[in-house]
Amino acid sequence: MVLQSSYKTKPSISPISIADIVLLLLIFFLLTSTYVAQTGIKVGLPKSSAHHALSEKNVIITVTINGEIYINDHQTSLDNIIED
Repeated sequence: MVLQSSYKTKPSISPISIADIVLLLLIFFLLTSTYVAQTGIKVGLPKSSAHHALSEKNVIITVTINGEIYINDHQTSLDNIIED
């Protein structure tokens, strides 16, 4: 007669072995991240001699249906705009 055991072992993963693997991966990535080379060229940028920022001036050019040209609400001709 063959006796069967009713006591079965359940497979399990030990949390200590997972912690060891995570620790080894952390050490590996910390050590290999220091070997990353910083490539590039150091450039000496020129210094500015202006003490204040230059102001921007917006120019609005309007052309009407009749062909009239306005620059900032002042009527002008095409000859005044085009420089040779």
